[in-house]
Amino acid sequence: MNDDNVEAPPMADPPQTESWIFAHFLKLFGIPNQQHSDAVEYCTSWKWALSITDQTGAHDFLKYREAFDNYKVGDMEVSGELSNICEHEQYLMLRDENKALLEQISALKEEVQKLKDQKKENEKEKSFLITEKLIEKTKVCEALNERNAKLVKDLRIQAAVDDCNTSLSLDLAKKTKECQVLNEQKIKLVEDLRIKIGVDASNASLALELRREYKLLQDINAKLADQSEIQHPAPVPVNV
Repeated sequence: MNDDNVEAPPMADPPQTESWIFAHFLKLFGIPNQQHSDAVEYCTSWKWALSITDQTGAHDFLKYREAFDNYKVGDMEVSGELSNICEHEQYLMLRDENKALLEQISALKEEVQKLKDQKKENEKEKSFLITEKLIEKTKVCEALNERNAKLVKDLRIQAAVDDCNTSLSLDLAKKTKECQVLNEQKIKLVEDLRIKIGVDASNASLALELRREYKLLQDINAKLADQSEIQHPAPVPVNV
């Protein structure tokens, strides 16, 4: 494990106990087949011949010839650690690839961290904007609720006023009818009063006339009485 907690790829496996030649060049043209007994093989010598290249025309062996010329194989068992140029080149290649991969991974980690930080910042900013909008919407909703409550109250008051107006309208209609009846009665009373006033005036005039006639009759009666006394004097009583 490295500092970035990235596991490095595994290195090449150490050589096995089987023949190194057959292990690496078993599938190439011109190499004899491996024994079928799975027994441990021993490589004591190896010799290049032109017949292999001439027969197969495989030029793939040429790139390994120089490495084998520099590598001396003795009478020994192929086991444990066996140094060779191919494995060293493979190790260097894997090391370089591993280093490049680690650098790429480190760069990717930095980029991912930057993206995470940017995402957090964006989410924080987005959350802040959402919170601001939510607060604004909450205030608007509260204002609307207050306005709605006021409208409901006004509607209730209006309904009560309408009910009161309806009741007052009925009472007004009733009182209007009563007033009409009273006005008719008043008109009739006024006419009766006028008639009575006229009758009273006529009665007063008749009474005055009657008083005059009565006085005249009294005067006539008095005169008649005087004339009667003159014409018929009172008899003188006779003394016996």
